[in-house]
Amino acid sequence: LTAGSRLVALLFDRSVAMVVAIFGTLKAGGAYLPLEPKWPSMRRQFMVSEARCSQLVAQGDYFAECESWYSGAVLVLDNARKLPSSRPYGTAYGKKIPATMTHLAYVMFTCRRRCF
Repeated sequence: LTAGSRLVALLFDRSVAMVVAIFGTLKAGGAYLPLEPKWPSMRRQFMVSEARCSQLVAQGDYFAECESWYSGAVLVLDNARKLPSSRPYGTAYGKKIPATMTHLAYVMFTCRRRCF
C-alpha cells in the first residue's frame, strides 16, 4: 500500500449495497478486499489477516460472525444512514484525496490448489 491508503475488507452479497461500499471505499482513498459470504469463514479470516485490513464493512446479516473473529473496526452498512454526514462531498477527513497510478484499488487472492 502507498502512504495514506488503507485496505478495507468488504463482506456483502452481490447487491447495490456492495457497489455503494466499493465506491465509498475508493472515494475515501482506500482500497478494498472483496469477501464472498459463501466462502468458508476460515478462508475469509485468513484473507483479512494476510492483507492486514484496517477495517471491515459488512452487510448486517454477517455482523455477528465478523465480530466473533475480527478484532478491528466493523461497520455495518445497513446502519450507515444513522451516521452524521458532516464531511463535504469529495473529501475524506477534511482534505482532498489525490488518486495516482501508485494507489491500490483492490486486493485479489488467488490459489493454485484448494486452499480451504
